[in-house]
Amino acid sequence: YGEIFSLYVFGKIITVVGKETSLEVISNHQSFNFLKASFDVNIIIIPLSTINIMEIWAGPKIRYIAYLLYQYNLFNGFNNRTIPLNLLFGRPDAFFENVKKVVRNELSNDLGQYTNKIQDALEKSISRYIGECKDQRCIKSPQLMLLQIVAIPAASIIVGEDLSNDEELINTFANLTRDIIPALSLPPFLNFIHPSLHANFFAFRLKYTGHLYKKHRQVITDRIMQIIKQRENKKEFGNTYEPPTNILQIFINLSDKDGLVDVEEVTDYIIDIIFAAIHTTSQTISSVLYEYGARPEYWNELLEENKKISCEIKDGCLTDQDVNKMVKLDSFIRETLRVWQPIVGLEHKAFNDSFTFSNGYQIPKGRNVLMDFVEIHGNHSDSNTFNGFQHIEKNSRATKTGREYLAFGLGRHAC
Repeated sequence: YGEIFSLYVFGKIITVVGKETSLEVISNHQSFNFLKASFDVNIIIIPLSTINIMEIWAGPKIRYIAYLLYQYNLFNGFNNRTIPLNLLFGRPDAFFENVKKVVRNELSNDLGQYTNKIQDALEKSISRYIGECKDQRCIKSPQLMLLQIVAIPAASIIVGEDLSNDEELINTFANLTRDIIPALSLPPFLNFIHPSLHANFFAFRLKYTGHLYKKHRQVITDRIMQIIKQRENKKEFGNTYEPPTNILQIFINLSDKDGLVDVEEVTDYIIDIIFAAIHTTSQTISSVLYEYGARPEYWNELLEENKKISCEIKDGCLTDQDVNKMVKLDSFIRETLRVWQPIVGLEHKAFNDSFTFSNGYQIPKGRNVLMDFVEIHGNHSDSNTFNGFQHIEKNSRATKTGREYLAFGLGRHAC
């Protein structure tokens, strides 16, 4: 349909932009807002590998037909939608900005302090859920297993190592997002009445009738109260108390008002991070393992690189420098992320005034704009071919963002 076009889907008009105009959306912070768009329930997550197969069968326009099929929930198991957390939590935009700041300042900018902790937790979780595998073993539900494996290291840096041994809490970390997905299965017919009616209905349904959500929420709240009580008891022995290094302690400090901690606010912070991190991480690992298993021509080189670097490490712990040496693995992961991205994504809302693109195309205030990942990530002749090592010579790390690679976003909202 071209570089930029609009579609009418379930009572609302959306605009899709390609490579040239996507940068205008991402860079114009005064006109477009990612956070406001993330509260709308209408983003499509269908792997490009699935669409590539469908294109061979039905032609290139299938990518946009898939948008409509998705809304009817015909891609069960592949789809995912954003959750209107502002309605679910009843929190202002500033609340979600706090989460972003904590993640950026405490994790993204200082991930090295957590490297050993993550590695130890991963070894523990893999040992628990997979074991040594001396004999062949068939894992029938790899996605569910990966959720459990990811939950333990995630919990160790979010709520601390002690709570990462709590089976009930780990179950909540692993299954919170998965357990509420059925509540999202209703197609947004209510948007024909009013654009925000479906999101409000979903939030009400989940908050007051979603027993699994309420159960998981209570588990998190109970553990937070337990940690707060431990802090208070230790502080009674003097000012020498130093809280452990984890994200929960930062959120507790943020919610501490004159010595009283808002437990419900801390619970919302933790749930927000779980929604953002656990499911997406396990899906990415699942995608990488799928590509690895399907492409034996890469096995020897990837294993040799791993063995070589593993022999060089000291104390059995990988450092950031060791990980950075795994250029073949890094390239393989980047290529997987390139081909497994959704059809469209990185939704932004035009929140200020109407906006006119450089090509003259104009959209009104309130319009949601999505990036066409198929066009952006497939903007070269062999884009439909998986080339696992092509990014080594380009010196493009898996986490390096750019106009032709939006797996982690771009600009101030890059993940």
